[in-house]
Amino acid sequence: YSGTQKCLSCPPGLSPVSFSARAEEKLAARDSKVRSWYLDLSMIRGYWGAERAYHHTAPINMLYGLHEALRLVLEENWASLGRQLEGKIHIYCGDMDNYYLNNAVYLMEEFLESTTDPYYGGQVDYGDRAEHCWNGDHENPNSLSRLRYNTFYLPRILQRIEESAPEGADLTSWRY
Repeated sequence: YSGTQKCLSCPPGLSPVSFSARAEEKLAARDSKVRSWYLDLSMIRGYWGAERAYHHTAPINMLYGLHEALRLVLEENWASLGRQLEGKIHIYCGDMDNYYLNNAVYLMEEFLESTTDPYYGGQVDYGDRAEHCWNGDHENPNSLSRLRYNTFYLPRILQRIEESAPEGADLTSWRY
């Protein structure tokens, strides 16, 4: 069953998945090509492997449905979820997203900006004339900033840890 369909009541087809080592071996031994890119695990395997080959973009209508379902879940449950999510929602989107996911982000932003008790306290940021998969870097094009996600987001993650750590928590021994 699909996590998106059964958990969020939105279009099926998007869900976390994992495979055993035995399944990966079977996949690697495949003799014929997969006839559809829709779930071509050999291509996805190439993406996560040493070659880092780009495989494909997921079906956008499902992603749009997922965005909309998440917005509805937040709207319907903000009274109980808001405190847990306060300051944790950060959305980055190109304002010229060629898959039109920016439209779903506009709707989410409209809802988030309307929240009170608590106010969402996060960030929705649009890249000026930026394309699909824009990641929040206003200084460099996506082709460069995609290569440095870790250096871009780790300082933000560290700041969040420092701001939300319980009093007396060890915040120094794990730094490298």
